[in-house]
Amino acid sequence: MTYEELLEYDFAVRKHPIFKGTKIPLLEDFFKLCAKTGMRPMFSTHPALTKEQWLKVKEMLIKYNLLPHFHVKGGEPEILQYAYEVFGDDIDGYTLDVNDPTPEELADMKAIGIDTAKCRAVIEIRYQFINDESIAMVRETGFSVAAWNMPHCCEFEVYERLIDMGVAEFTEDY
Repeated sequence: MTYEELLEYDFAVRKHPIFKGTKIPLLEDFFKLCAKTGMRPMFSTHPALTKEQWLKVKEMLIKYNLLPHFHVKGGEPEILQYAYEVFGDDIDGYTLDVNDPTPEELADMKAIGIDTAKCRAVIEIRYQFINDESIAMVRETGFSVAAWNMPHCCEFEVYERLIDMGVAEFTEDY
């Protein structure tokens, strides 16, 4: 659908009547909101944007002084490659989200050069696949570890144990 076609729909009315009339914002509208409120924009991108699209994103981030706060997340190393070529170390960082990291995925990330970036370089492992071996493998390659999709019933002690194991960040889809 084109953006004009999408504007014909009122997607927000399904959530609550107070949102009636809410329209899908343009990416630039989102960046304006981030700049106004202090939110830090993060892209979870599947599939990869082209290098030209990333350059347009970079122009908008610069316009709104958001470049150092921007973070890119993807499910395959190739998804992050164009972003790294465009942004280098000028953004907050890069995250590869995986279920259970493989040596091949980590080697692909190293080949891109993200492991030597001066910004954050994170491998995000789905919670149920986190163990001493997966954390050690990720940390040995120069990346930090994030736990992804923690169970909603986790006690504080679970988080403490994961931090003691070497998990540096926690992310959630919900």
